Amino acid sequence: MTSAVVELDHLMIKVDSLKAATEKFSRMGFDVTPESRIESLGVANRLVLLWPRRPGVANFLELMSIPDPGNVDPTMAQVLSAGEGIKMIVHLAADIEKFVATVREREPWVDPIWDIRREWQTPDGERQTIRFRVTKPVPGEAPFTINAYQPNVIGQYLQDRFRHHANGARHVAAVTGIAAAQQFAPTVAYFEALYGIAAQRAGEGIAEIKPRDVTLRIVTTTAFAGLYPGNGSAPLRLPCLAAVTIEVSDLEGVATLLAANEVSHVRRRQPAGIIVGPHDACGVTFEFVST
Repeated sequence: MTSAVVELDHLMIKVDSLKAATEKFSRMGFDVTPESRIESLGVANRLVLLWPRRPGVANFLELMSIPDPGNVDPTMAQVLSAGEGIKMIVHLAADIEKFVATVREREPWVDPIWDIRREWQTPDGERQTIRFRVTKPVPGEAPFTINAYQPNVIGQYLQDRFRHHANGARHVAAVTGIAAAQQFAPTVAYFEALYGIAAQRAGEGIAEIKPRDVTLRIVTTTAFAGLYPGNGSAPLRLPCLAAVTIEVSDLEGVATLLAANEVSHVRRRQPAGIIVGPHDACGVTFEFVST
């Protein structure tokens, strides 16, 4: 891999209300962390923590809202504009300057790094200063909004007490983005260059790129409709990040839980999976598959 990207670490999901989002995610069987605020950016979040497949990385969903629209960083206001849904892929970078340099090979990018510090208390009471070196979202030609971060510690994302989900969720396995047919090839090429690896074709209008353990799936609108049956029409504002794939320990258990909690869902035969549409999941299509 020629870039400094270690992993597709987590997805930033814009929600209008953290309280309402927590209720929806709880009905889908997820445990959600308490609310936390990043005062310097004027945003608040709650996390759905999952299990990375190897040491040194995290694997989670970040539900993010703007508590006070009059007191939010302009960049974050832009990222979190419009409706609910997946707004950004956040990459874990081993060397954030190298990540920036990789992007600058394509386009200018001035002063892109935030240096954020927060206090965090571990479950055993130890206080730590967490430092995040975070790039501002990549400008210009990036088909989907992306950025990268380099934390000094990741223990806050590995708390076992929040990773035992009623739906048996284990991993964020993939994120799916939709590109218009005429932009499909350029979108695939952009991420091949960023990650330094070739995409694998997984069907007509479907390309998958896997820098490490989490897959970026790029699809056309036609392919999206085939992958996610009963999901209604594809989002109209393309390109966009539209779906997340969650690996679970017991797919039948997920079906039982969703039915009991009256969450609308569709059983897909090939490949086997359960689809929850954006209406029930804060603008995100959820795909549950077996580990």
